[in-house]
Amino acid sequence: MSYRLKIDPRQRKAGRFIGLVRDSFLRAISDERKSGNRVTQQAIAQKLGVDRSVVNRWLTGEANLTLRSISDLAWALDRDVFFELRKREQVNGANLVVLDPVVTRPPPRMSQTRVSASPLMPSKGVL
Repeated sequence: MSYRLKIDPRQRKAGRFIGLVRDSFLRAISDERKSGNRVTQQAIAQKLGVDRSVVNRWLTGEANLTLRSISDLAWALDRDVFFELRKREQVNGANLVVLDPVVTRPPPRMSQTRVSASPLMPSKGVL
């Protein structure tokens, strides 16, 4: 038996947005580590003056991110925050993807080769 979960569009939108914000912070931390900076949850927590568990809960999703916590994390990572609301471009409930039209080309022409009779292949009229 299978179950189909029905997720409210409002909850789906909120969940995706929160997930994108968390992913951005995790990517920023990863980028800092790749560049040689020693960035840990403990270092971020010390810079913010909070316990490491608070930072851990923000990054793992156990605690809600607020605008204040987002700005604090961005400050601790020396990053700027950008926020933009764009008008939705697709119809509600539609999973539309607009693709460029596919240009079909004829298959490449094959050159015709003539097969000459060989000792292993009988020629026409020989059975």
